[in-house]
Amino acid sequence: MFRQVIRRVYTLPFVLLGVAIALFVTSQVLPTDVVRLIVGDSPTPELRAAVEAKLGLDQPVWVQFWAYLGRLFQGDLGVSIRYQLPVSQLIADAIPATLALFGAAAVVAVLIAFPVGVLAARYRGSAFDVVSRALVVVGISSPPFFLGLLAILFFGLQLGWFPVSGRGDPPDLHHLILPALVLGFREAGTTTRVLRASILDELSSEHAKAARARGMSRRYVLMKNGVRPGLIPAVTDFGTTLTELAGALILVEIVFGWPGIGNLLYIGIRWNDFPLVSGTVLFLLIYAVAANLIVDLLYGVIDPRLRG
Repeated sequence: MFRQVIRRVYTLPFVLLGVAIALFVTSQVLPTDVVRLIVGDSPTPELRAAVEAKLGLDQPVWVQFWAYLGRLFQGDLGVSIRYQLPVSQLIADAIPATLALFGAAAVVAVLIAFPVGVLAARYRGSAFDVVSRALVVVGISSPPFFLGLLAILFFGLQLGWFPVSGRGDPPDLHHLILPALVLGFREAGTTTRVLRASILDELSSEHAKAARARGMSRRYVLMKNGVRPGLIPAVTDFGTTLTELAGALILVEIVFGWPGIGNLLYIGIRWNDFPLVSGTVLFLLIYAVAANLIVDLLYGVIDPRLRG
């Protein structure tokens, strides 16, 4: 497990380099007039030449590429075209909002997926099992923006329980609850299904049958022979869910007007703001790698055989 973690850390720079190259190539292919985005629709030739010289756009493409990589290696993500502020500053300002939403959604997903998965396996075929599986299908098949719009319409506008936009000034828990519930419910679906199936598969194994034949209680067999070994595939799926959370996070932040990284990426795409898009994408990539590392470390906690 330790070697796997080290391998992920070593490969991160190469992954970042590949994504940076893809982003730069994309910026060159798209028909975007950066000068018009900055100074308006009718720049004079002199003004256009001055802006291009300041941004280095008058240089050959390969010179621009090496300058771009050089800034990245120095931690300089450039200046946003939309805000005329350093992208690193904009990301730093948005990180607390994104981390708050991500953390709350992860807690909601855990509180839904693991208890519901265990109870659905314990009471297989019951009304609880049927209802929970139906909700899982709804969560898995519904796009996050659709669930967000439904939540805004019902809980925000109809019932008036929660605010429907923003984070609050100052930020408060009341604004966080609704987007966290939407995101957490959406991401809990697959983990619940995997955990239920894994536990049922373990309970039908020979060692579980032998434990019952030795007179072990149903609860003991469920926890010892069903839940514990069944957690490994569930944690694997939950780790994948945490990685995929970045995509759903963008949509939920857009729907709820949440001032996080996803909303910054959306603004960057709308404005053809390459420095902002590049910086936010690289940040989300680092987050995905970090989420996978956390899952790798959790394996050793769940199954001691994987340590070392």
